[in-house]
Amino acid sequence: AYAPARPPASPIRICHAPSNRAIKKTDAFLAAVGRLRERYDVEPVLIEDRPYAECLAIKRTCHVNFDNIGFGSYALASIESMLMEQPSLVYLNDASGAAVRGASQTAGMKCPLIPVGDARQPSHDELRAVFEGRAKPTYTEGDVASITRALEPLVRDDNLRREVGARSRRWAAAVHDERRVARLAADVYEGTPPLQGFRPAERLEQLFWWGVGTGRNMVEEKRRR
Repeated sequence: AYAPARPPASPIRICHAPSNRAIKKTDAFLAAVGRLRERYDVEPVLIEDRPYAECLAIKRTCHVNFDNIGFGSYALASIESMLMEQPSLVYLNDASGAAVRGASQTAGMKCPLIPVGDARQPSHDELRAVFEGRAKPTYTEGDVASITRALEPLVRDDNLRREVGARSRRWAAAVHDERRVARLAADVYEGTPPLQGFRPAERLEQLFWWGVGTGRNMVEEKRRR
């Protein structure tokens, strides 16, 4: 599912999978692509309300990914695209940027995520207000201009797009390798002080089997009734 994508030569397809259009600033993305369409053969591809396998199949027909401006971090949408050798655009706040730099340093390679977004982005409280419908979603000219600037060289230069895509796959494979993530999680668990004499991993195992046993008891009780 995450093999390198092999999209058609044209148009250049730029995908975006908005779980929430207002929060991810989908309108800014569409405005930026609209400007590029005046000069280039490009097509925005919105991936919404489809089964996961279908989403991946659509994404494999694309060249570039726009993740989001607003959340302040990248997520699965970028990881999927990077593994498909698609450059990915995203806004990273200070905390996410620091985490990405740390992971990149550990992996021994520079992160190829392409930064976009106005310098000033909504706070978590402002995003919550938008999400809950208490405030209207907004984007700035800086948001649109940054997406346009980031996309234009990738649209214009096939070799650049492929080079960034190849680096993206190497970075995502190194940083998000499941064995590395498992080791990091194990380090966190093992570094946590014991609880009532049990290590955290042991407590999790106990909770798991307690849940299994409780579930079985509920099923048996229902049958007896």
